[in-house]
Amino acid sequence: MLEGESRRPVQPGDLAPDFTLPLVSEEGQVSLARYRGRSPLLLAINRGLWCSFCRRYVAQLAATRERLHQLGVDTLVIVASDPERARFYLRHRPSKVPVAADPGRITHRAYGLPNPPLTLELEETLKAMRVEIEKTAVTANDLAELRSAAQKIEATPIDRTEAAVELPLWDFIFMQRRLYPYELTESEQREWNVTLGTAQFLIDREGVVQWTKVQGTSGPLGGLGNFASQVELVAAAQTVTG
Repeated sequence: MLEGESRRPVQPGDLAPDFTLPLVSEEGQVSLARYRGRSPLLLAINRGLWCSFCRRYVAQLAATRERLHQLGVDTLVIVASDPERARFYLRHRPSKVPVAADPGRITHRAYGLPNPPLTLELEETLKAMRVEIEKTAVTANDLAELRSAAQKIEATPIDRTEAAVELPLWDFIFMQRRLYPYELTESEQREWNVTLGTAQFLIDREGVVQWTKVQGTSGPLGGLGNFASQVELVAAAQTVTG
């Protein structure tokens, strides 16, 4: 599939596409076949680690993983980053969640995640976007940090009282970067302009998708950053494990 071309995202009832990728949180490789017949799997497919939303979500999934493990569900995160770069990041920000690297975006394409070209129209839409931070799978502590950081930003003269929960997208990204700093390389700066979608898939022991949540970057853009929360993931897992 060509860059910018899209297919229908994988839906509940579909057989999950297999993959084999290098692990960056530990040695070796990982494939979907590793889980088949053994346990259900939460598969979280993210952008590269240049994405502040995704860096934050990898950290948040650590707590969710423990809850899912109690239900007999494994967790795997895929990032569209170079393996060595991802290992460098995890050395400084260790994660309890298994992480695999997919710089070629094989799984993004196989699972049909949105990847629209960054047109002028899309750029303008992004600039006008406002993010409801309570819908970005942030924890209570994250929300308090974001509000605190928002009040310290002097770039835009917008009243950010304690009740303010909706912010311009670029301000929100700026705050995410301050809360979870990461120095982008030149190639990652270029990757930052790629409008990849993200998603979470719950796959049963037979390799069949039972639940999905796809964060699109087109029509509408409101799903950007709106990752599945722990409450959503646990509720979905309970339907698979009974």
